[in-house]
Amino acid sequence: MAGLPKETTRKFVFDACAGLSGSETLNRYPCIYEESSRRFFVWLGDTDIALFTKSTFMNLSNFAEFEVGATSATFLVFHQHRQKAQYRSLFRVIDAK
Repeated sequence: MAGLPKETTRKFVFDACAGLSGSETLNRYPCIYEESSRRFFVWLGDTDIALFTKSTFMNLSNFAEFEVGATSATFLVFHQHRQKAQYRSLFRVIDAK
């Protein structure tokens, strides 16, 4: 339609898979890429820390940077997540802010 602003975001759903063939989906992560700022957002929500590994982090980060063109990635955890301290510790270990 004429007059409507062009959408400036792209939406993705990232499947974290496992198994020898990679056919078993462990979890799904909704993501948004904001084109004008080149920022990539990943909704972790209330995902159990056992489902979010360093490999998942690296795969999401690589996708954001190399496939989408993001210059930063923000991982969003539910503010009352019972494992928020463990997430904070995980990000510290992998040298993420």
